Amino acid sequence: MKRQLRSRIRSVLPHSSSNTAIGHSRTSRRIHLRRHHTCRNRFVRKDVPIQIENEGNKFRLISKRSLSSDMDSVWRHTSTRLLETPIGSFDDPKTRTECHMAVLWWLNDAPADEGTSMAIRLLERIQKDDQTLRQNKESLDWIAGEATEDLFTTDLLNLVVNNWRKAAAEKPLLFGGDPELSASSLFERIKALEASSSTILKPDVHTFSMIMDGAIHDSRQSVIVGHDILQYLRIHATNHPRLRPNVYTFSTLMNSWVKSGRAEAPDKVEELLEQMHELSFEEPEWDVAPNQVTYATAIDCWAQKGRPDRVEFLLQEMYEESRNGNEELKPALACFNGYLVALAKAGDVDKAQSVLDQMERLYESGELNEQPSVISYSTVLSAFAKSKTEPEVAESILRRMIDQDISPNVISYNSVINAYVNSRNIERAEELLGEMHQSFLQGNIEVRPTVQTYTVVLSGWSKLRSSDAGERGERLLRLMRDLANSGELDSPPDIVAYNAVLDCWAKSRSRDAMSRAQALIRTMESDGIKPDVYSYNILIRSFARARKIAEAEGVLKTMMDAGVEPDITSYNTLLDAWSKSTLRQATARIRSLFRVLKKHERLEPDLVTYNTLLHSYTRRGYGEQAQSLLDEMCGDGSRVRPDSISFNTVISAWAHSTDPEAPQRAEAILERMIEIGGRVRPDVISFNSVMGAWVRSRSPKAFQRCEKLVAIMHEMRQEGYMTLKPDPVTFNTLISTCGLMYSNDRSLDETAGDGISGDDLSENDVSPSIDPALQAESILEEMKGHYDPDGKTYGAIINVWSRSHAPESGEKAEAYLRELIGKVSSGRVNENLRAFEFTSTIRAWGNSGDPNAIYKADEILHLLLQYNQQQKKIEENSRGTKTLVIPDKFLFHAILKVLAASNVHDKPKYADRLLQLMKEYEVKPSRAIVQLLEVCYRRRVEEMTG
Repeated sequence: MKRQLRSRIRSVLPHSSSNTAIGHSRTSRRIHLRRHHTCRNRFVRKDVPIQIENEGNKFRLISKRSLSSDMDSVWRHTSTRLLETPIGSFDDPKTRTECHMAVLWWLNDAPADEGTSMAIRLLERIQKDDQTLRQNKESLDWIAGEATEDLFTTDLLNLVVNNWRKAAAEKPLLFGGDPELSASSLFERIKALEASSSTILKPDVHTFSMIMDGAIHDSRQSVIVGHDILQYLRIHATNHPRLRPNVYTFSTLMNSWVKSGRAEAPDKVEELLEQMHELSFEEPEWDVAPNQVTYATAIDCWAQKGRPDRVEFLLQEMYEESRNGNEELKPALACFNGYLVALAKAGDVDKAQSVLDQMERLYESGELNEQPSVISYSTVLSAFAKSKTEPEVAESILRRMIDQDISPNVISYNSVINAYVNSRNIERAEELLGEMHQSFLQGNIEVRPTVQTYTVVLSGWSKLRSSDAGERGERLLRLMRDLANSGELDSPPDIVAYNAVLDCWAKSRSRDAMSRAQALIRTMESDGIKPDVYSYNILIRSFARARKIAEAEGVLKTMMDAGVEPDITSYNTLLDAWSKSTLRQATARIRSLFRVLKKHERLEPDLVTYNTLLHSYTRRGYGEQAQSLLDEMCGDGSRVRPDSISFNTVISAWAHSTDPEAPQRAEAILERMIEIGGRVRPDVISFNSVMGAWVRSRSPKAFQRCEKLVAIMHEMRQEGYMTLKPDPVTFNTLISTCGLMYSNDRSLDETAGDGISGDDLSENDVSPSIDPALQAESILEEMKGHYDPDGKTYGAIINVWSRSHAPESGEKAEAYLRELIGKVSSGRVNENLRAFEFTSTIRAWGNSGDPNAIYKADEILHLLLQYNQQQKKIEENSRGTKTLVIPDKFLFHAILKVLAASNVHDKPKYADRLLQLMKEYEVKPSRAIVQLLEVCYRRRVEEMTG
């Protein structure tokens, strides 16, 4: 086309009024100065095309660049002149030819966006003129007689639109720059050409399809313009066969939906596919019957959404069509590959493997024209990469590829390596990495390991948390550096690789892990890799986890000195470390860091920041401060809105508070959550925390309040909150509150022996009118209908019976204790026994009024010691961790209280044995225990002094 442009320049230039153009009186010829040519003018570059102009006896040289500049000026001036010419002036064939050549110049030599814009304007201008001239019969005959060909054809129009389409693909910002070049604007302008009475520049279906194709790159208008075009074509196709939509039209609109990323895209693509079927039946002359490409597009769209069910439906539809005679729709390899993609995204590893096996069988039987490709196998392997199971199966598929002469690529190997990393078999992942490298050295460039491949293995070592993870990671990093220096690795290790090794050291259990991590930071800098904020955050997190907060603060200062701006994660990690600290200055430092964030120019506290601060207040029982911070988050000017975790944390803060109004304050927050709903609607944790506040208040009203809370949970569940239902913690808490209904009971308090006499120890506490122990039994039976009781359940029910004072309380408590021991021993309860359950059982016997209570209590103590002996034997054989029940001061206080209240003659003897056990278990006697011992030894003292 450029040759065509140059050949017509001479015929067009006489019409130009520009004096800068090369005139016909000049003799011009083009030559090249080559390296072997002699040129006395040292200012002329070699190999530069020049123009020699003869002006009389004078010659001058003009470079190609200068000539191009001159031509640019000529055509711009010519185009402006043509556009400003009055309508009806294009009655000269030479002028029309000049306009045609101007269009070609704009398409070939001008910037794409400007060229397309000017070309369209020139075409619109010539059509307006043509419309006027055709009203004059004489002018029309004269033009027809002089013109040798019609220059302004549909092909020229399509050439301009195609130029716009390519410009849109190469320069997507084209749409935002010139409104006249938007897809919708161009569509309207081309429609105007079609509506004109002129017979030139008539668009066809290809014209509109190319607009649709170019619109794909305009995410705001693509599908809207595409559907408008399709509707326009369907309306006008009856009277104008050249406007009949075809397969390409539908396929282009389908691609628009695929690339739009919209949620409804798969449904819309399938609707278009259905329209094609309907049109092909209603208008058999139209070329709109779906083919492999359109089905493959629909399949790909559903595949990207991870919907194998829809892909399977489309494949079945293709098979039915092919069985009915449409062989073209027999599913090809691309369609099956789409099915594999859908299964991989859905995580259905087994089905993906089954489909791959089926594809191999279909190929062997001739039903599938192409053998499963490297894409097919790699897609299935990618599904294994996301799975944490069966990496060996993934490797077997890799071996199958090799056996069938299907050369794996780096993606295939990376997927299998990922599968082993996710299953924590890093050793095998590293072996496969070595295999890739050896295969590459043997000439298979498709499996050349990349930095990403090595980084995957490095990340695996960091996940392993083994003592040698750091060493293994750093060894691999050194290998990467050596391979990069020798050219065997595509590039040196990057910041991601170094950070992966840092993470290896950070999570390593090696004693020198932190010093090695700091040394690696220095190595990074010497290798020209500047540590980024993630690098320093790894160190901060590691020191924080090790409770070395001062060192973590030091890293923060180091990164700032190095010019690396901390991010919100840096500060949140430090805040979390201080919130878990027991240091005296922790609260002050937390508030200081929070103030720094609130005054920061670039950063501001986020939800994690606020929730971390709330957790800090909760650990310290600062209910009022937590409440104040929550109110700040809920304020109108707050940029951070609380979530359910925020509310639950404040409820927990009140639950751990010593404020006498704590339960009521916690309930008020729960009511607020119910009122707000949405993202802060309460969950079972919210209700359990409020119930916990009532338990800790030790209020006799706790059971009634907790029972009401459980009723509210049931009501909300009936209203549609299906995930809200009581869990084991709910039942355990409700059982615990039953014990609080025994008012004035101080038997759980180890200080109950302070300042009491021997006569006071036999008094029974006042019991409520309704037996709380029987109420607890009823709740336990209800719980068994939903959950298996755990260790805390048994502890709660035993504790209720310990406060009952009923004659059967000792027997009930002991029965539950022995049941718990049996379940723990058999593994049915996966918890360790606690001294609490033994202590509560001893108290139950003490409060039962049984005259033999001391002997029963002694049996419970013997049961504990016997259990410990059995555990020691088991642990010596299995070399496991000790799970002994360690008697504490509460247990010794409980049994001494029973002993002191008994009528046993040899109290001092029993007391001596208990003192010996306390010595063995290193239990320091409290003041209350000493008082009880004094009661037990009183008779011996009286006998000695009597």
